[in-house]
Amino acid sequence: MSNFDIGLAGAVYVAGCCLGALVFGQLTDRFGRKTLFLITLALYTVATVLTAFSPNPAWYFACRFLTGAGIGGEYAAINSAIDELIPAHYRGRVDIVINGSFWVGAVGGALLTIPLLDPTMVSPSIGWRLAFGLGALLAVGVLIVRRHVPKSPRWLFIHGRERTGSTLSNGSKNRYALKITNCQNRKGRSPYDNGDRSASR
Repeated sequence: MSNFDIGLAGAVYVAGCCLGALVFGQLTDRFGRKTLFLITLALYTVATVLTAFSPNPAWYFACRFLTGAGIGGEYAAINSAIDELIPAHYRGRVDIVINGSFWVGAVGGALLTIPLLDPTMVSPSIGWRLAFGLGALLAVGVLIVRRHVPKSPRWLFIHGRERTGSTLSNGSKNRYALKITNCQNRKGRSPYDNGDRSASR
């Protein structure tokens, strides 16, 4: 690939991110956060695997666009889920960790390519393919974990599933109240001191 092709691949990926955020962002309101979590991650995984088997630049560009669409849709869904699933006390920290994990992954991926793209260690014709394949393998692990993420209570309420939404919401509140109580008891304080009564409800 020429320098122009490399730049074009990056531009196509960014275009896919933008379009994916717009399209999947709308679909999260229709089909739910958890469903889109799984769909966008599956799209990313499949597109990454197909990238590893690219027979020509056109195929590679198309797969990079689809990979970007999966990533863009992921970010659209994850921030909505954070707002609706995470208690306010922890929401900011969780938001930073999840959105900042992109850069951790970018650094890890860059370090991984050092041996894979070293022609003295791995053949240049397969090293880059292995890099994409390992990325897809990690995504499969994340996909398995994602299956246990609960649906958004707010989305359930909006779509007329109040009973299921109430069950999830009450369960989250009870778990949060238990954490606050345990934390404050370890400090030798009542969970209702200093206006904490409302937080434990």
